[in-house]
Amino acid sequence: MKFLELAMAVVFIAAPATAAPKRTKPARGTIHVESRKPRVDAAQVLRQEGMRDLDAGRLDAAIQKFSQTAKIKPDGASFFLLGYAHFQRAFRGAEPDPDDALETINAYSTALALDPQLKSLAQPYRLYHGLALSYETLKADDKALKAYRMAFASAPDNPMIPLYAARLRQRMGQPDQAASNLGLSLRKARRLGKERLIAETIKNDPFFAVLRDSPAAQARLAQVFAEDNLLAAAAPADDGTLRDAVADRDTARERKPPARNPAALEAIDAGDEQFKFRRYRPAINAYAEALRLDGAAPSLSPLQLAVVYERMGTSYNKLGLCSEAILSLQRCLQQMPANAAAHYQIALAHSVSGRFSESLKALKAAWELAPTAGERRRYMLMAKTDPELAPVRDLRGFGELVGSDADAVAGR
Repeated sequence: MKFLELAMAVVFIAAPATAAPKRTKPARGTIHVESRKPRVDAAQVLRQEGMRDLDAGRLDAAIQKFSQTAKIKPDGASFFLLGYAHFQRAFRGAEPDPDDALETINAYSTALALDPQLKSLAQPYRLYHGLALSYETLKADDKALKAYRMAFASAPDNPMIPLYAARLRQRMGQPDQAASNLGLSLRKARRLGKERLIAETIKNDPFFAVLRDSPAAQARLAQVFAEDNLLAAAAPADDGTLRDAVADRDTARERKPPARNPAALEAIDAGDEQFKFRRYRPAINAYAEALRLDGAAPSLSPLQLAVVYERMGTSYNKLGLCSEAILSLQRCLQQMPANAAAHYQIALAHSVSGRFSESLKALKAAWELAPTAGERRRYMLMAKTDPELAPVRDLRGFGELVGSDADAVAGR
């Protein structure tokens, strides 16, 4: 639905009460052109100011700006930004704030009413995910589950959404459905090479502690991870929905992990130690030794190989060896095509090498493939500040990429 934008009021100052000067007619054959000042888009100005407040963490000010924006331009995008600011304020403390959660629901529901297909948003799942968490805060679990389903339908490759749904199912006393949703999350994560992320999230994030105490969830994790956290299982095709069925549909044949190669793993550990302390040349040497040992007796999984190549590429970048960096990072992407970190490092290498358009393409890939909102935000902030990308930031395409993302999803 489109709405007429309200023009800013223009205040005319009355002239002194004197005789008005005669207006001279333009000479015959000439065209008189009146100079006009460009009209200021008040909603756009307020939106940009609110975005700056949001990025700076000034949530009260952002909410005020977005409230004014929604009054001037009451469309789906305006109410989404208002809801997003309330959502950020609702969940910034140790415990979610129910008042802000309710305001999030009100603003997001209005956005949906104005734009049912959410065509004004680049990533509609963010709205549904925010709705789900806000409904959870208000103990409206059935509505929360429905919102998670809508979020997953909007972003069916995002493994975090079914993980949140699994947590809610477990909290609702539905362990079998929770395990089913967790299995879906792990299968999605495997395709992105992010199984470890899911396992570490469950292990370390207090928000998901309820899954740590679930025997069914632990059994599902055990199906996916062996001793080295990387058990490769043959998973069936997904039906594309968050299932309610409790039947186990993940009992496909499993392949045993390859035999371990202790020497290769030790070399990787040595490389990781050097990498951690920013000793990049020794790290490269250690990783190269790990690859040599694995070539003689293959044992490393695709994920392990991808991590080795990614860190080698990052190390080469740190040493200013761009060609070597790109070669290693491309080998990483052969093992894990959706590795956002590798795409970002390729963007750095291309920029330093003067291939700015290629750098911009790699940046776009990194943002599109980031599996979580936090990672996406991190890449965006780095792209705005990393000195290697200074020439790319001058390109029109960079501004359009950042600007469109910021307008549509509040820069997250």
